[in-house]
Amino acid sequence: MGPVWYHPHFMLNGIPTHFRNSGGHNQAIETYIHLFSDHVTAGRRQAMTLHEMHERVVDDDWVERMPSWAKHAGRPASFALVWRTQAGSAGPP
Repeated sequence: MGPVWYHPHFMLNGIPTHFRNSGGHNQAIETYIHLFSDHVTAGRRQAMTLHEMHERVVDDDWVERMPSWAKHAGRPASFALVWRTQAGSAGPP
């Protein structure tokens, strides 16, 4: 399993998860901050092992596609965790 999440760096700096709605207006959505240790703890409770972790920072390619993000250059924007079920595990205790 390897979903991608909004990086907590932005939320901890007051930038909520948001998108532009069909009317062209910014729409913030309810945000819950989970630190990386929260993700690891939750995965381990499900008898999973963290296999890979990747973080994406706002880079030149990102800014080229979304110039308004230039002020965030170099900051982490998203992350992905790849989990594996531990062999022989019967699931959470």
